[in-house]
Amino acid sequence: MPKITELTVSIPNDDPTYWSTLLYCLTKSHIEVHCQNQVMALNTQGITVTQVNDTIFQIIATLQDITQLKQTEQLLYTQQQQHIQILEERLQHLANNTPGVLYQWYQRHDQQCGFHYLSPRCKDYFEVTATDWQRNWQLLRLHPEDQQRWSHSIQQAIAQQTDWTFEGRFILPSGTIKWWKGFAKPVIKKEEIVFDGIILDITQQKKLENILYEKEKILADAQRMALVGSWVWDIKTGTVYRSEQDCRNYALSPDNYIPSYEAFVAPVHPDDKHLIDTMVETCIIEGKTTELEFRVIWPDGQIRTLRSQTELELDDSGTPIRLKGFSQDITDRKQVENILQKRTNELEVINQVIQIFNSTLQLDQVLEEALKKIQNILEITGISFWVKLPETGELICQYARGPASHTVIGYRLAPGQGLTGQSAQMGKRILVSDTRLDPRHHKGVDKSTGIELRSVLSIPLLSKGEVMGVLNVVDEQPNRFKDNELRLLEPIAITAANAIENARLYQLTQQELLERKRAEQRLEQQNLELLSKNQQLENLTQKLAEAQKEKLFQLNKAYERFVPRQFLSLLDKESVIEVELGDQVEKEITVLFADIRGFTALSENMQPQDIFDFINNYMGQMEPVIMAYQGIIDKYIGDAIMALFPNNADDAVQCSIRMLHVLKRYNIILSYAQLPLINIGIGLNSGPLILGTVGGVNRMDGTVIADAVNLASRVQDLTKVYNTPLVITEKTYLKLINPSNYCIRVLDIVKVKGKSEAITVYEVYDADSPEIIAGKKQTQEEFELGFVLYHSGEVQDAYNYFQEILILNPKDKVNALYLERCKLLLGILVPENFTLLIVDDDLQATDKLVEFLSEQGFKVLIAENGAKALEIVKYQSLDLILLAMFMPGLNGFEICEKMKLLQQIENVPVIFSAENSTAIDRIRGFELGAIDYINKPFHCEEVLSHIKIHLRNISLQQRSAKI
Repeated sequence: MPKITELTVSIPNDDPTYWSTLLYCLTKSHIEVHCQNQVMALNTQGITVTQVNDTIFQIIATLQDITQLKQTEQLLYTQQQQHIQILEERLQHLANNTPGVLYQWYQRHDQQCGFHYLSPRCKDYFEVTATDWQRNWQLLRLHPEDQQRWSHSIQQAIAQQTDWTFEGRFILPSGTIKWWKGFAKPVIKKEEIVFDGIILDITQQKKLENILYEKEKILADAQRMALVGSWVWDIKTGTVYRSEQDCRNYALSPDNYIPSYEAFVAPVHPDDKHLIDTMVETCIIEGKTTELEFRVIWPDGQIRTLRSQTELELDDSGTPIRLKGFSQDITDRKQVENILQKRTNELEVINQVIQIFNSTLQLDQVLEEALKKIQNILEITGISFWVKLPETGELICQYARGPASHTVIGYRLAPGQGLTGQSAQMGKRILVSDTRLDPRHHKGVDKSTGIELRSVLSIPLLSKGEVMGVLNVVDEQPNRFKDNELRLLEPIAITAANAIENARLYQLTQQELLERKRAEQRLEQQNLELLSKNQQLENLTQKLAEAQKEKLFQLNKAYERFVPRQFLSLLDKESVIEVELGDQVEKEITVLFADIRGFTALSENMQPQDIFDFINNYMGQMEPVIMAYQGIIDKYIGDAIMALFPNNADDAVQCSIRMLHVLKRYNIILSYAQLPLINIGIGLNSGPLILGTVGGVNRMDGTVIADAVNLASRVQDLTKVYNTPLVITEKTYLKLINPSNYCIRVLDIVKVKGKSEAITVYEVYDADSPEIIAGKKQTQEEFELGFVLYHSGEVQDAYNYFQEILILNPKDKVNALYLERCKLLLGILVPENFTLLIVDDDLQATDKLVEFLSEQGFKVLIAENGAKALEIVKYQSLDLILLAMFMPGLNGFEICEKMKLLQQIENVPVIFSAENSTAIDRIRGFELGAIDYINKPFHCEEVLSHIKIHLRNISLQQRSAKI
């Protein structure tokens, strides 16, 4: 303890200066004094004693030696400064190595704010130094879209005294925009509120997030378009995670489904639940990837068919941790398969019936079995076979099946009597949906059988243009027969007609054989006389045979120019002499069609000899290329080439690319010779083909027969539409060994002429110029995205991609075509120059509409009755008909039915209109071929909207018709 000393001093009056100094020292809290060359620290406390006149009389004070205490305080102060310096160095090191900017932000009650502190790395992240930013905190401007949200977040953190976090954007002095994220904890003080925290640069993170989002969106879109959804089942937790499309496949909401296995299998059809259990058991126990098809029941009662594949995932120790897989909605595909199976069954019946008819010339032997098969598959009341008597033209029932059919067999019909007689007389099929509404129906058969027949289908049996008889199918139900029955019965009718003709020929042949036998007896005697002469001719015959053998050898060599040896090899023939009519073989083949563009225009100014020379020179360039790639030239069709590639699709693609390169060199020669240059289009398709011989006894030809051939020809036509020289189908694309060896991109999904189903086609652009190839490769990803969006109905987004490609690669003609399509669909291009026909007896109701449509640029024709309308359509080309449903005389239904029978107008769209109509009326209108219905009285804008939609569809169909 420091020593305390009490001191009392009396102050003499003779030395006031000294004592005043002593008084000053003793009244201080502490003083320092020098004693024996040492500095002592004293703590003083004192009081003064004064006299009556306020003169200090005494000073009473205590002195405490605190020298050691002061030394200790000095030591602690020194250590504290050193510790502070170490902490500052550590803070500086932390600030320099932290991936972000440490800061202390203050906000005072007078709205003043700024930074107390900023770490030095500001410059690295945000282009400003810590000092500059402290001086002016607005050097980095908040993005205008983030300012209100930033202010609100600070106020909320202060009000709730919670941690503050925020993501936003800074606009740097250079104009660059950077994303940042701030963390801080507000500390409320008396004068101000202080935020201590860190600011992180998350610009790169945001870019990665955007990329990830785009990829996830593309994946989700791909799943949606393919109807394929993915799922993961965590075995340990029992939780099931599902993609949006997987939820859609089960008709569940992606936001609130129950993530459990029980809920996962709940929508599965009760009869198929065991399949799911078996799949899971097989996958977990055996570790096998499993696949199955099963049914699910949607909440609205729909039953959908799904295909699912499952595989097991193990951890490092080999323990199963999760199952993952996908589901695909294949309901539509299964329906198509069922339709195809039904068509296959029909074709099988057709084939069986045809074989029955072709099995014997005794007609009565095959009718019972053939008609029985037809009746069973159609499930109809009756079927009958009528033969026309050449002498009288009457029809007699040769055979019948059905109730009381014995009363029908032998029944005779006069020429033209009943529907059957009418069909035979006109040589055309007759389909009656309800006999009660058709006076042509002959009720004699109904009376004889006691059965009222409501539906009748009569098909004439034609052979070489002559009616041989009639095939009749009948049913008690109205509206029984549709296109399916026609498709089944027409080939059978053709075969039956041939069978009748063959039976007649057989009878004539039998008579001829009898006469021939008699003639042979007469000739037998003559043969004996000629026997001796034959011996003389034998020597001559032998010499002729040797000469003929040599001639046949030379002839066979000549035939090879018309029938390629490869063609004979595929038929397993050594020589063309061995080829017989009907030889055939089925094989997977790629078909090539190559056609000269605009050859008709090229040849207009040529002489016939010049045309042949021109074509032969061109063919001479192409033939060696086709042969070099193992191709077979099947035929030359004018200026077109049809070639077959039996080995693989790569031969066909490589050959096509080579043909285009050879054509470029050949065009250089043509330009030197001042001859027209040639452009060609090449189409490829792959599939099973039947290769064989067709024709007759005196003339036959080798050819291929298959749908794949027609499709290859149609694909070649697409090269004109898309202005690209080489187009292949998806079947050929899938047959390529490695498609990445070629410059290929998807071209379109189209319906070609004569086909009901759409196909995917691809463009092969290896033969384009290097500049165009580079441009297409550079924009291929954008083109494919635009393609997917266009065919998904996202036309505006697709248009944006195609517009971007136009800037990057303006020479891409396919992209330009898609741009034009998008413009048309978006209404940027409006159909023009269309002619409308309004058929309505209420002209007062249509006057305003006619005036309005005319102002919109349409040519409008008016017919106040059905007769005038039918007269107009015979000579006037129309694009759309607005037809009143109810009119005196011919009503709208009768007019529509008659119009659809006219070839020049059968495809013109018809819109029905009526003021009071029932659902049955509208359905009848649609069955007759109408495409739309509009209520009366007319609202001009509404009518225009309907018309524009259908005319725009017409424009698209006209473009598709070119395909």
